[in-house]
Amino acid sequence: MDIELDGIPLNKTEQNQTGGKLEVRNISNISTSDRREMVEHDIPGMEGNVFQNLGRSPVNISFDGILQGKSVKSILETIRSKFKQGIPLPFNSNISGAADVTKVLIDDLRIMEIGGVSNRYNYSIVLREYKEPPPEPTIPPSQDEKAKEWGEKTAEESSGIYQLPYRKGSGF
Repeated sequence: MDIELDGIPLNKTEQNQTGGKLEVRNISNISTSDRREMVEHDIPGMEGNVFQNLGRSPVNISFDGILQGKSVKSILETIRSKFKQGIPLPFNSNISGAADVTKVLIDDLRIMEIGGVSNRYNYSIVLREYKEPPPEPTIPPSQDEKAKEWGEKTAEESSGIYQLPYRKGSGF
């Protein structure tokens, strides 16, 4: 299972040449949740109802992890600073239910240092899918000038004297 948060792999193991572990990053207790927003409309005078699909809410991803090694403290500080900034982060994962999520916000982060073991930390993190806000509507250019030109052109064309057709017996 692969999970990367802002280019930082959270599930990997590095070993030295003799087989000793230099760094361990492990993930457990993964859960994802998402909802579909549906609205039910009653139809007056009919027995049935109509459901309207309003899309889905952002996916929530939560998991626990263990980081152990000399460089993990700097990794945790980096993740913590991203949490404090509250900015969307690139996310890559092959977790079922979250494979199509590409940007996330860190909703909650808890870090616990393990006593008796140097450079070992447990953490819990909750991520929420970040959806780009829709673009602001653009105001179309004013058509006042075109309308004025059209009005002037139409007025010029119709400025000639309009003659009614002659009808026999009408007295004209």
